[in-house]
Amino acid sequence: MKVTKKQLVEIISEEINKALGELRTIPVGGGKASTCEEAGAAAGAAYAKENPDIARSIVRVSVQQKGAKKQIKGKHSVLLDNAAKKAMQDQNRLSCQEGPEGMRAMDAFRDAFLKVANEEHAMGFASASAPTSGAQIKTDRRTRGYDHIAAEAVTKVEGRMPPSVVKHKQQLADMSDEEFAEKHGDKSEEQLRQMAWRHGYGKMSPHYWNRVKKT
Repeated sequence: MKVTKKQLVEIISEEINKALGELRTIPVGGGKASTCEEAGAAAGAAYAKENPDIARSIVRVSVQQKGAKKQIKGKHSVLLDNAAKKAMQDQNRLSCQEGPEGMRAMDAFRDAFLKVANEEHAMGFASASAPTSGAQIKTDRRTRGYDHIAAEAVTKVEGRMPPSVVKHKQQLADMSDEEFAEKHGDKSEEQLRQMAWRHGYGKMSPHYWNRVKKT
């Protein structure tokens, strides 16, 4: 089959981007390859185990709030973000310290931290959680100082998506984790990772898979 010059350029560009994406998962100086979400999650779980006083305090303050939602305070989110950044610096993961990938690493760090903290420092039936609704997430982004990063990332990625995909992505973002799991919990891990990839969360991202696992 004859390949046009334009098609050849597209093939080469795709291969280069693929190679660069794989290189970004390797820490500077060598080490285990992993996505920023995977690295953030592993570091978050370790931080909760290594700092039981902090974990216990965040759970206690969160579950003592009135109402059904026991979301962590903005100051605690900032504290965990700083711990996540330090963890990524210590691992020499430059691409996981800023921009959209840094945001994913910090979110994954916080989710994994809360999972371990809730398990090891349970206080009744309530659990500390991260924001879930669209409005709460926007407020959380602003408090943590990277709402502009989220906006830039969404603009760049969604500019290449069909309107129907953008609409579907927003519908999922507005769901609580429980609503998401009820609607998509029957999908396999691979299907959820592929859907997250289509929605611009990174190659085979565990974004939606993690939402199902949290419920």
